[in-house]
Amino acid sequence: MAGCTFLEFAQGLAAMAVVGVKRDFGMEPPKSLSDAMLPAKFLRLPRGDRAPFAFCIDRGSGMMTVEVIIAMSSVVQGMPERNFTETVRMMDAVSHAAVNLDVAMSVPMVVVKQIIFQVAGNDYWAVSAEVTARG
Repeated sequence: MAGCTFLEFAQGLAAMAVVGVKRDFGMEPPKSLSDAMLPAKFLRLPRGDRAPFAFCIDRGSGMMTVEVIIAMSSVVQGMPERNFTETVRMMDAVSHAAVNLDVAMSVPMVVVKQIIFQVAGNDYWAVSAEVTARG
């Protein structure tokens, strides 16, 4: 895609299929989660910058980042070894899916990490994939 808006970038990431995800919430974060929905994928708010428009220099370029969250399991369930292994597998799956996207002018850079993420007051083991590209 020859340049894109924040909305187009977020829509592209929302449409990204990640192996192992049971429930995909698209662009909207869930109001709550249940074990039957996990692993569940959703986005966090995008951020980025745009180059100055003065003198038509580099019009439309800039960096855009959207965080893809995949909630894996409730923290209260314990089993840290299993959670670690499953989370690392999901890190591989989301990395593979993100680097094969065509949602911006550049190959996306993906920073993936394991986090604890809260939904509706409950903590979840999760994968965070910050996908950054030039739009």
